[in-house]
Amino acid sequence: MQKLIKLFSRGPYIIPVAICFVAGCADSGPNVAKVVGTITYDGKPLSGATVVFSPESGERVGNGGTDENGHYFLGTFEIKDGAIVGKHRVAVVARGPNRLPPEGTPGRGMLGGPVLAGLPLIAEIYMQTETSGLTADVEDRRKNIINFDLTSGRD
Repeated sequence: MQKLIKLFSRGPYIIPVAICFVAGCADSGPNVAKVVGTITYDGKPLSGATVVFSPESGERVGNGGTDENGHYFLGTFEIKDGAIVGKHRVAVVARGPNRLPPEGTPGRGMLGGPVLAGLPLIAEIYMQTETSGLTADVEDRRKNIINFDLTSGRD
């Protein structure tokens, strides 16, 4: 009993150290690193595109959008937190505005009715990680700058 009393008398010092030790040993999830870059299409900045980084490890996908200058940043668990460290297959999706289905389609024109995806603004090969041929290696560092120069000749 005296040993137990001695232990608790040191409590103000032992308990915070024990809590820090336990918290430090907990699994904090996958390692994420910042990723930014620029995407061009036929030499011009590609605005309004979605960039998708799919880790080869099968973990959570990171994505982001491009601004008017083709600049993007990725987020995986939070906006701008980056992508999971490791090798990725990449897709870039750029489409025009959504369209109405053809005349005579049930529900056409009704609020909440069917819409079709916009027409592709880039070669469709880039829009899927399986066909794009785009890859990236996200390294464990403060910021990864990964640019993509896409061309219309890849149909």
